[in-house]
Amino acid sequence: NQDYLVYKVPLFPQLLPTASQSNNIDAFIGQSSTQQEAIPGFGLPSSGPIGVTISGMPVFPLYNNEGIISHERCEVDKCSAHAGKGFDYHYHGDPFSPDDSACLYSPSDYASQNSHPPLIGWSFDGYSVYGRHLYSTSLGFSTPLDDCGGHSHVDSS
Repeated sequence: NQDYLVYKVPLFPQLLPTASQSNNIDAFIGQSSTQQEAIPGFGLPSSGPIGVTISGMPVFPLYNNEGIISHERCEVDKCSAHAGKGFDYHYHGDPFSPDDSACLYSPSDYASQNSHPPLIGWSFDGYSVYGRHLYSTSLGFSTPLDDCGGHSHVDSS
């Protein structure tokens, strides 16, 4: 008998009223009241994932459960991941590898230098998460980011 994690991702993104640091805590519905407590000043849950990758791996905030950037504490490997207290391997950052190694995605996952970065997962508020821009010629490279660090494209079809 094997246990599976099930994540509920809205089919339509849930817009936040502002880019406030505290307004997104309600997006983590279904977590215990302990998990609903925010890391002070960050508006992120103190535990639990904020998204999931296309491979099914959970994605946690960049910050650890003490509000410190995980990379600064050397808590993550070259893929921005580590095994948590429950021995669950999960990401705390961009799972990119520049040399086609064992991370989630690499340059070989890009269709061309002009295409948009590949889909790498979904955030639990319903937005798709894409990889980093590697080339200044990539679709969306020069598109300004909004207050939440995202952007949208005009559909050209």
